[in-house]
Amino acid sequence: MSFEGSKEQLNDLQVLILVVDEREGFSIMELMSTMPDYNYIGYHASTLKKGKRILTETKIDVVLIDLGLPDSYGSHTLTALFDEFSTTPFVILTDLKDDAIALNSVLEGAQDFLLKEQIDALIINKSIHYAIQRKNTEKRMVSAILETEDIVRKRIAIDLHDSLGQLLSSASMNLQTIVPELHYLSDEKQEAFYRVINTLQTAIAETRGMARNLMPKTVEEFGLVSSVEGMIESLGDSETEIYFFNNLADMRLTINIEVMLYRIIQESVNNILKHAKAKYVSIQLIEYNDSINLMIEDDGVGFEVASSKNKSGVGLLSIKNRVKSLGGTLTIDSSEGSGTTISVEIPQNKII
Repeated sequence: MSFEGSKEQLNDLQVLILVVDEREGFSIMELMSTMPDYNYIGYHASTLKKGKRILTETKIDVVLIDLGLPDSYGSHTLTALFDEFSTTPFVILTDLKDDAIALNSVLEGAQDFLLKEQIDALIINKSIHYAIQRKNTEKRMVSAILETEDIVRKRIAIDLHDSLGQLLSSASMNLQTIVPELHYLSDEKQEAFYRVINTLQTAIAETRGMARNLMPKTVEEFGLVSSVEGMIESLGDSETEIYFFNNLADMRLTINIEVMLYRIIQESVNNILKHAKAKYVSIQLIEYNDSINLMIEDDGVGFEVASSKNKSGVGLLSIKNRVKSLGGTLTIDSSEGSGTTISVEIPQNKII
């Protein structure tokens, strides 16, 4: 259910009020409507399920959420909600007896919390301002971290290619000059020599591969689809079968989005090959309803998503941050022995 203020000249701010009692939702909205900063448009939901549906279907600017929702089961439920809608600011509404839980929720991803007994129009307005500012700061920090990460990747890639790669190639060529004199050596020493040559050639190939993976020029030059196809082709020696489906054809996105999606796919595939023991991987990249939807499925060993929340590896954390920087949503569905599905949706306002 929705309700809105009557101010006509102000910017609209859409607020989801997740409280059990609809009358309490109206009371909060009435307090907000007295403030001059925004034309508040409120939506009410009495359950987490209804609230998630509104968040999925409507562009919500901030969420006020009660800890006492009937289908909310502890901090894990809220953490999953914060992860799923990672670009939306959340403010916790709590009773005095729940303030420790509310503080923990802030540590888990909420932007602020309010004690219900102390709520008035000014406090709610300030909290909403603070929550939006904090979330915007968080987005800028994530973008800056990812930008720095890509700068470091590029620098390391250049060093690998231009410095280490050249040194290895030079060593290999210098050793090749000895080949005409090998007949003076014993068979055993000749075999040792060629083992060194083969090791150097392998090191050169590995160095070039690492440089290419760290900074794939093909994304900028040839686009996302061709780059993913090239990545899969380079993994042809793997025992895991990787299939790629897409409907983008010649459609191009912004370079930032293409590079980010490539990194998400690359990190996901690397994690699968290292840990999942999968025989089959499906990558689907679909443009639908003016959104880009990415789904990566495997039939590997899987893992318990809830128990991994507090010990996410670098790879999974990188994926989360990249999705967050694009204003998208990330869903991970997995359990031990049942494989893993990673779903990413990038909203239409990010697509060119």
